Amino acid sequence: MTTALPAPSELEAARVLLARLGITPDLLVRASAPATMPTFDDHIDRVEQTVSDGTPRAYRAYWQRIRAAWGPCQKAATGSCVTLPVQTADELHRWPRR
Repeated sequence: MTTALPAPSELEAARVLLARLGITPDLLVRASAPATMPTFDDHIDRVEQTVSDGTPRAYRAYWQRIRAAWGPCQKAATGSCVTLPVQTADELHRWPRR
């Protein structure tokens, strides 16, 4: 697929806009580095630090299950990271209680 080059007037308009925004080509190049998506472990750690005192008691068992299944996976990659068996609603509710 080929794309047509922008007209000189369009390039100048882009330069003017970027100058008004204070954006330099160097900033664009540095900002284009891909950001890393946090893993489920990273995310759960952050959540645990920010919630109220009683919340971990209520949700820790669920967080542990998420860590066991997807912990080191990036949140955007769950489909390709781990394939979980399909479970019926009855099987999902048979988790052992402590």
